[in-house]
Amino acid sequence: MGQIASVAARYIAAAPDRCYPPEVIDAALKCLTDLVGVAVGGRREPVVQLTLAEVNRWNSGGTAPIFLGPRTASPIAAIVNATMAHVHDFDDTHIPTDSHFSAPIWPALLALADEVHANEMQLLGAFVTGFEVGAKLGGRRLGHAMLARGFQATGVMGRLGAAAAAAALLQLNAEKSAHALSLAATQAGGLSGAAGSMSKAYQSARTAQDGLVAARMAADGFIAAPDILEEDGGLARAFVQDGFAQIMAPDFDAGWEVLGNSFKPYACLHGIHPAVDAARQLAPQIGGREIAKIEAFVAPGVARVGGIKEPGTVLECKFSVRFCVALGLAGSMVHGRDFTEATAREPGTRIMMRKVKIVPVEGRKMLDASVKVTFADGSLVEADVPLSFGHPGNPMGWSDLEGKFVRSVEPELGPKTQSLFNTLKTFQAPGSLQQAWQLVAPSE
Repeated sequence: MGQIASVAARYIAAAPDRCYPPEVIDAALKCLTDLVGVAVGGRREPVVQLTLAEVNRWNSGGTAPIFLGPRTASPIAAIVNATMAHVHDFDDTHIPTDSHFSAPIWPALLALADEVHANEMQLLGAFVTGFEVGAKLGGRRLGHAMLARGFQATGVMGRLGAAAAAAALLQLNAEKSAHALSLAATQAGGLSGAAGSMSKAYQSARTAQDGLVAARMAADGFIAAPDILEEDGGLARAFVQDGFAQIMAPDFDAGWEVLGNSFKPYACLHGIHPAVDAARQLAPQIGGREIAKIEAFVAPGVARVGGIKEPGTVLECKFSVRFCVALGLAGSMVHGRDFTEATAREPGTRIMMRKVKIVPVEGRKMLDASVKVTFADGSLVEADVPLSFGHPGNPMGWSDLEGKFVRSVEPELGPKTQSLFNTLKTFQAPGSLQQAWQLVAPSE
């Protein structure tokens, strides 16, 4: 077994005895709370219903719960809950690796919890372990290098994170943890071209399922190929064939990656967020004034990925700088609940969207942008955002997450919403897991 697999596997195996600082547990609680909120808020989306229809054909029994749905086999619960979690593109993001970790890791762990009789602190520790392994292996270049070459980093780093978390919850030793990581790696994949379609949520959901299954099969004795994770082992080279970026040897003493996680105030491509921040700042100054043109100055990569000119579906709207800026200028919260078929077709938003010109600016980063609005009389207003809201340098606090959570969940749970939020915020308390599932159980 090579160095990279060995170091990561030993870290996973040590999870049951690891002490986590209070700020790390708090970060894990935020990830869980935000994840459940966006998942419950996404339960009625068409891709979730299609996923449910497919897995119902599998006729699998089990005790793993689905949010506001029946109990079923754990791999099925993982894939359905993970689809819900990512469908609004509203779940948290680890910017350095360009990966969504909570969306695959938490559904995998929650699906396994009843099976292994896990308690709340074991789940939180396993989550942090999976997050750290996925993020450390991705380093600071691999995820972005994959995106530039047409791949989705979550499909690789998220699988490794989900497998590591599940292995930690199953309390696998180092050897079996290495095989779990390796097996998950051989399933890795996902295309960035899926953005704006149902495929994006579903390929993220398969990440949760594959990570869970890899850990269980390793527990049963599956022998994989751990050297696939090494510098010349094949995984990184398969996705980044020019060798520009590789899987990094993890340094687990170099700080907690989960503390660098970003949360989304807006349900769209993360790189569009600073432009939405700027648009929302300008909204009160727009009034009924006639607009001649709108310019959004963004990073070149954002212009490329978010360049959908005429989004035809709700999901495409989330990857359109033009649409999201228009929505922000109209005073919208740009929340998951604001992306509807009616909003996508609203004439005023469409007219404003067509006045938006995307201006890629060399040197701008993904999380800074400015918006300039020029009126028909020649006057103008402009807002510049150096760091978008939700980034750890400009973070969403618990009160911000609560507002997002309530707006996502209340239409589904009504008066139970606040109880669920409070339960998740204090999830380390014994009995919280059972209470949370009771609150999101389907109505009789």
